[in-house]
Amino acid sequence: MAYESDEDTRLELMEKFDEEIEDIIRDVKKMESTVIEDSQQTFIKTSYNGIEIIVRKSDGYVNATKMVV
Repeated sequence: MAYESDEDTRLELMEKFDEEIEDIIRDVKKMESTVIEDSQQTFIKTSYNGIEIIVRKSDGYVNATKMVV
């Protein structure tokens, strides 16, 4: 039946999505971070998949625009 096939496809996609999320979580746990402090602000700097990520600690603002070569 078409319904069973659709349900199987949905379950397969959900399983694949869960596996991808687990891979991302593993990658994030491996990331090393640097804390940068100046007189007024504190930032956390790290990189993920070639993108440098800087998070302002006071409000959680994320700048993830600098590509690391």
